[in-house]
Amino acid sequence: MRQLGQRTPSLHARIAEQLGRDIVNGCYEEGALLPGVEDLREKFGASRVIVREAIRTLGAKGLVYSRRKMGTRVANRQGWNIFDEDVLAWLMAEGRAGEYLLAFIEFRLFVEPEAASMAAKRSTKELLQPLRDSVAKIVASDGDLVLFHEGDMQFHLALLNASGNPFFAGLGRAAQTYLDTSFSLQEAGVDRAAIRKEIEMHQRLLEAIENGDADGARRECRRIILSGKEDLESEIGQESGRNAR
Repeated sequence: MRQLGQRTPSLHARIAEQLGRDIVNGCYEEGALLPGVEDLREKFGASRVIVREAIRTLGAKGLVYSRRKMGTRVANRQGWNIFDEDVLAWLMAEGRAGEYLLAFIEFRLFVEPEAASMAAKRSTKELLQPLRDSVAKIVASDGDLVLFHEGDMQFHLALLNASGNPFFAGLGRAAQTYLDTSFSLQEAGVDRAAIRKEIEMHQRLLEAIENGDADGARRECRRIILSGKEDLESEIGQESGRNAR
């Protein structure tokens, strides 16, 4: 159900979403020719202009490519823009969320500890305040998992921004999608002891950044990510066991 105030997607966006999901789900294999504009126009009841706009949208996401007199084909998976918010959501709904989440954690281990180190060296009071606010929020969550997740999300986005590097900060949208999916997957297995442990680690990371301790910030950030990896692997293993029954 659409939430109050949420805009209804345009027809071209709905067509792009349906085709995008079909591509990600393997309905169209890599290199496969998509139906022509006329076929898609008839299928979706849309004009040629709208169909072409939907195809351009998918091209911008790296999912398809077009050649004159050759039609539109599905691009190789390696060329898909997996940092695109829509592509991420479609991949996560594909049934391989755990695989992509673990891959993203590996990526985070190369990026986020360095962002924390840079934040310790560079951060201003203005950039540090969102980190302090987010830690205060997770401390005040008092076992409320939704509030804890909101504070945790704000912390990691603020951390990327506090690095002072616009490329790190630009990863925020992708990180948000991955963190949301990870929370949904692990929510049922989280207990108060695990939350207390997470809060303490975030507090230590914030303290290291405030003290200008670049090495300490890098170390504490890495601990947080590895702890999340351990929890995720445990949940994926349990989920696999439930599905095998």
